[in-house]
Amino acid sequence: NGNALSFDITLSSEPESGDILFESDAAYGTHDIRIMSNGKLGFTRELYDYYFDYTLPVGEKVNIKIVTQQQVTKLYVNGQFVSNATGEFNHNGTTKKSGITNATFALPLQRIGSETNAVQATIDKVKVTAAYRYNKSKWI
Repeated sequence: NGNALSFDITLSSEPESGDILFESDAAYGTHDIRIMSNGKLGFTRELYDYYFDYTLPVGEKVNIKIVTQQQVTKLYVNGQFVSNATGEFNHNGTTKKSGITNATFALPLQRIGSETNAVQATIDKVKVTAAYRYNKSKWI
């Protein structure tokens, strides 16, 4: 929590559901930032799918910033806030719960793209920063 991932992305072609921008190996399920089943940008972790209210444009460079906080993950595009992530829990191909607003997320930064299903895009200027600084002088 408390980190931000920013990057420029230009899609080369229309993305497909499941195309991955960033991923990390997970003990089970998936852990990535991807194009979701509805075509919107989102992320997966374990058995959860989270969606932002944003569709990446084809052939246009945009700057994406994903900010993680305790129980919320925010999307900014070209410096403007777009939406918080909203999720659903899936198990055995069935959605068990939807409308989940608690969206804690560890950034999946093991790979840009994917070993199996990378998005067709140019991703540049990747930067990870601490989004929040803690005042540790008050800690006991």
